[in-house]
Amino acid sequence: MSTGPGLEASALLAVGVARRAGRVEIGTRAVRQAGREGRLAAILVARDASDNARERFERVRLNTGAELAVCGDRSALGRAVGRGPVAALGITAPGLAGLVLEALQPGREGAVLDPVSISEG
Repeated sequence: MSTGPGLEASALLAVGVARRAGRVEIGTRAVRQAGREGRLAAILVARDASDNARERFERVRLNTGAELAVCGDRSALGRAVGRGPVAALGITAPGLAGLVLEALQPGREGAVLDPVSISEG
């Protein structure tokens, strides 16, 4: 899935919401473990993740049926969850995963999530 900067910003804002809800697995090991446990709804892989990491997550996707998207670089993914650079994030709540993936859909450039309305909701 190819995304633009506005789409990625919206998706990463939604990732922050999922993180605050406690529904994000952070890093390669945690995401793979959640996949083995059948808890993944979506996987976000950094654009600058290694080819090996991308292949691993493609296998996780095939084994779990979780959605897979490339979003941002490792630094951006880490910032979205209040950490340093990470290669991958796993979203464990289907509804929040849908929110993140929807934000990455083309044609949504003008649909940037509003952090004020999110925190009030």
